[in-house]
Amino acid sequence: MVMHQVIDAVSGQPYAHGAAVLATFSQAAQAEGRFDSQTQEIRLDAAGFNRFRVRQDSRTVAAMASQRADALTGSAGGFPRDFEHIYNEVLSEERRPLNWQKLFRMDSRVPLGARTHTVRRRLGTGDVAVYRGGVEIPVVRGALVEEQFRVLHLVTSVQTDWFEMLTDSFAGRNSFADDTRDAVRFLEERANVIAFGGDAPSKVFGVFDYPHLAKTVSAFVMTPANIAADPAGARAELNRLANYAKENSGGTFQPNRMATSIRVRNALMQTQNSAASDASIGAVWLAGQPDINTIEGVHEMRGVGPTGEDGIFLYDDQPQSTSFSLIQPPTALPAHAINALQNQTVYVMTLGGMIMRNVGNNLLAFVVAV
Repeated sequence: MVMHQVIDAVSGQPYAHGAAVLATFSQAAQAEGRFDSQTQEIRLDAAGFNRFRVRQDSRTVAAMASQRADALTGSAGGFPRDFEHIYNEVLSEERRPLNWQKLFRMDSRVPLGARTHTVRRRLGTGDVAVYRGGVEIPVVRGALVEEQFRVLHLVTSVQTDWFEMLTDSFAGRNSFADDTRDAVRFLEERANVIAFGGDAPSKVFGVFDYPHLAKTVSAFVMTPANIAADPAGARAELNRLANYAKENSGGTFQPNRMATSIRVRNALMQTQNSAASDASIGAVWLAGQPDINTIEGVHEMRGVGPTGEDGIFLYDDQPQSTSFSLIQPPTALPAHAINALQNQTVYVMTLGGMIMRNVGNNLLAFVVAV
């Protein structure tokens, strides 16, 4: 067993209280992983401590080098990120487009605070008789029918923390502005979902669950292969759908716009109608339509049918026919304090859902697209 003793650096003699000092020094050294069991003497002068410190530093550097995950070698002379260029701009997340405001007119006539909004329609009743004298003359009367819709409020919030704000200031960032943009975006995303799918618990309707909207299932499979194999059949099915409202209402109703899934739209607009022409099936069909000028492709129409079919929505986009009730766009309320160091800002958006006053113009068809 190797015996250790503490030597006074001045006299060169064993230190009187060396045992106690050695015990303390050894415990600290062992705790740091620096105790060398082969050392015969531990000097309490500057050289001894420096030798001890250098040994530990070299071990630390070696341990750090063994954990390097970059391409630098141990002799490169720098930390892993010393030679890295970081761009100043921070990329934002790419998100799918929201098509509710693109396809539908916004109706903002409902005042904020209303819990419901009601559409009224006057219906006239009566008869006309041929007068032959002494015949009772019929009377014409009018009556009002109503359709009531509910209002819902969407809410989210952004929190600020005093210490996080200090960090943002140090880093040259503005996380509050970024969070605010995200809050508005998330509210609009939820509004987009409601415009198409409604919100059943709130009894606010969208396109797919509108109670009086005519719906049909197409027997024609709208895949690129099937459309290419039977272009005449594809055009005939589109004509059937486009003419449905006019034929069944005696010319009273007629759609002027068509929206479908992106893949159905691509299949129609990118499949050649015939070998004799470069025109697509969709272009040839649109040329024969007096009211519909374009086929919109939107992701919201994909897989919305009862068994995963894509949707084709033919509708009249005039405000008196099809609109979306946007009562209040995303709005920030006054910030309130959570505690001495944190604040919360609430954002509110108020909606009344889809309103199809002249729903007879509209038709929702489900087609197999895969």
